[in-house]
Amino acid sequence: MLCIFLAIFSSLSLNDIVTGQTQVNSTVQSFGTITQSLNPTARIPSVSPNVTPTPVLTPSPTGTPEPTITPTPTTSPTALPLPAPTNYPTSTPYPTIIPAPTPIIYNSITYAPSDGKVFIGLEQDDMSVSGLTQFGNVIGKTPYLFGFFQWFNNYGDSDPAYMLNLAKSAITAGVCGGVAMSWQPLDTNNGAGNGEEYDELTIQQVVNGQRDSYIRSVAREFRDFPYAKLITFGCEMNGEWEGYGYDSTVFKNAFRHVVNIFREENAQVAFVFQPNHAPDNNAAWAYDGRDLIQNYYPGDNYVDWLSVSCHANCGWVSYGSVQQTFSQTNYLTLCTSSPKPFFFSEMGAAPDWTNPSEPSLSQRVTWLNGFFDFCESENQVKGFMYYNYDDTRLLDETQLANAFKISVASDAFIGG
Repeated sequence: MLCIFLAIFSSLSLNDIVTGQTQVNSTVQSFGTITQSLNPTARIPSVSPNVTPTPVLTPSPTGTPEPTITPTPTTSPTALPLPAPTNYPTSTPYPTIIPAPTPIIYNSITYAPSDGKVFIGLEQDDMSVSGLTQFGNVIGKTPYLFGFFQWFNNYGDSDPAYMLNLAKSAITAGVCGGVAMSWQPLDTNNGAGNGEEYDELTIQQVVNGQRDSYIRSVAREFRDFPYAKLITFGCEMNGEWEGYGYDSTVFKNAFRHVVNIFREENAQVAFVFQPNHAPDNNAAWAYDGRDLIQNYYPGDNYVDWLSVSCHANCGWVSYGSVQQTFSQTNYLTLCTSSPKPFFFSEMGAAPDWTNPSEPSLSQRVTWLNGFFDFCESENQVKGFMYYNYDDTRLLDETQLANAFKISVASDAFIGG
């Protein structure tokens, strides 16, 4: 007898990115069947058994034969006629239902460090090797994340291709390890910067597909960048100063559209969701007419990192420690309880822009020390981006720079 076994196994894994905020993994496995066939012509050897004689049985008396039952003939059921079709009026056509786009299933790539480790990031005017080295001399470590701002018409630090090449040079020189671009859907050709009604135009074009060619070209630049890469799309969208956040539904659709294009190009970018958050009631004016943070969230399948802007001069100092701020505000509590990595994608310890004496230098130093303690104590905090511009420049405030240097000397903080 010949037995043939055939087993076919295949598997497919899908990872999912949920409001309120978070990714879902499901595994679909299909198993083939195992078949067995026998050779019908195989010969079976005969066996001569010991045969016991069959006893002779005496027949029972013949009884009355049972009557023969004639089966009732069956008839085929008569087919019922189909109902006449209903003639619906043609004067009121039914609307065409356009299904929601199916998200591209994607294994999220976050580039996040392991628990207990925090990336040091930097945004400043001079992002050259010498500029990053100078910053490293002040705090004792060069940054890991090379940060820059970018508008849609290359207004900002420069164009993405130029900045990525600059980052490659810095990485080769050993003064950083990856990039983090803050990408704002603004375009001076649309009058951006001249009023909210002009700032709204670019994000509308993103949703309508009018900027696909530009978005795709940037995606290809990032695809060819072989290091850690994060993109914040539409930072601080819930602040009244950012026109592209005028409508939360438009913002969500634009965010999803951009992410899908990057995935189509296999750009392997981690996307960051960064609202603004001023924790005290005195900053309520900042959100006048804007929707709640959760209504801007594009969904777990489109977001790899959660983040927030965190500046000492925006109520964070007056509210109390960073720990107090996180424990008493819904969005921040959600961030540290979510499985997604968390990122202070813009932070600084500057005085108030309208009142340079507040908060005081000693208050800002105390707050900065608490900030770094918080980063070390929360496993979900994986990085921060220091906003080293103007009055937040560490070079200009020795006491603040020393506090910064002492804190990031810990092995928890990763530099370039």
